[in-house]
Amino acid sequence: MPEEIVATSLLAKLRRKENYIFTGTSHLKHTPMKSTLSSLRHTTLVSLLLLISFSSLHAQQSKKEKEAAEATAAKDLLLSKSYVFEAQSTVPSGGKIKQLSYGYYMKVTGDTLISYLPYFGQAHAPTYSSDNGGINFTSTKFDYKVEDRKKGGWDIIIVPDDYSDVQKLYLTVFENASATLQVISQSRSPISYSGYVTAPKKK
Repeated sequence: MPEEIVATSLLAKLRRKENYIFTGTSHLKHTPMKSTLSSLRHTTLVSLLLLISFSSLHAQQSKKEKEAAEATAAKDLLLSKSYVFEAQSTVPSGGKIKQLSYGYYMKVTGDTLISYLPYFGQAHAPTYSSDNGGINFTSTKFDYKVEDRKKGGWDIIIVPDDYSDVQKLYLTVFENASATLQVISQSRSPISYSGYVTAPKKK
C-alpha cells in the first residue's frame, strides 16, 4: 500500500537523522550513537581550548599592561630628576662581580646629586678628597641628559662640574627599572654597578 511505503520511508529517515532504532511495529527505542558521543567530545574539547586561550590572552594582556605601567613610572622618575639608584653589585674594570650590602646608592633630587658608592680597582693617581676610598661626593652643578634607547629603556649621562675626580656617570635604565651605572674617573679605573631605580623615600 502507498501509505505503508510512506510510513516506512519516514521511519528510515527518523533512524538516520535522530539516531532512533526501530524495534517493532508500534514503538521506537532511543539509542545514543557513536557520532553523537564524538560530537559531544568535540564540542567539549573546543570549549576547553577556547577557555584556555581566553585565560592565556587575559594573562598576556595583564602582563603587558603591568610592563607598560612600570616603563611609564621609570621614565617619569628620570625626567623629573627625582630617583635613587640602589646598587646591588659591582664589577671593577678587569675584575669579577662583587655583591654589595644594602645602603650604597646614587641619588638625584632636582639640582642635587649624591653618590655613596664603594670602589674596587686601580688608582692611577693619588686622590686628596675625603671619600674614604669610595665614590662619595655631592654635586649641585652638573649636566644631565636623558636619551631613549633603541631597544627600550633610557641612557642618562651625568657630568659633574663641581667634582673634578668624576668625569662622567653613565646610567642605563631598563623599562622594568633595573639599571646599570658606569663611573668614569680621572684618577681611577672605570667601575660598573648593577641595581635598580626607585623613587626616593618620603621623609
